[in-house]
Amino acid sequence: MKKNTCLFCLGIFLLSHVLYAQIGINTQTPNSTLEINGSFARKVTQITTTSTIENNHSIFICNPTEPIEITLTSASGNIGRLYTIKNITSFPVTVKTQSSQLIEGSNNFILQNINMVIQIVSDGNNWYILDKYLP
Repeated sequence: MKKNTCLFCLGIFLLSHVLYAQIGINTQTPNSTLEINGSFARKVTQITTTSTIENNHSIFICNPTEPIEITLTSASGNIGRLYTIKNITSFPVTVKTQSSQLIEGSNNFILQNINMVIQIVSDGNNWYILDKYLP
């Protein structure tokens, strides 16, 4: 019985160590939950027409030939989801939310000018602008 108890305790100790481990890419001693010692890439998607953003997207380069709308994925269940959206034309790009979700207290955000950029993040309920470039 003592042997089983010791093995059980050892198993719990090892399992807890693995569950709280830090992940390092190109480093043997990560100092954060995830540490990347090198470059990384995010998916870039070109958009020319009205679209709905999916969870597998990250960066959007909008190149429409007329005004378009982009509907964000639901903020619900997507805490920390981060999107970067840039308009490279003079046609407005309206970024919209789903249902009653908001972007900084509003139903939408319009990238009105060429080279306007926003970076937005979900808190699980709404979207917030972390950064914007308004030329």
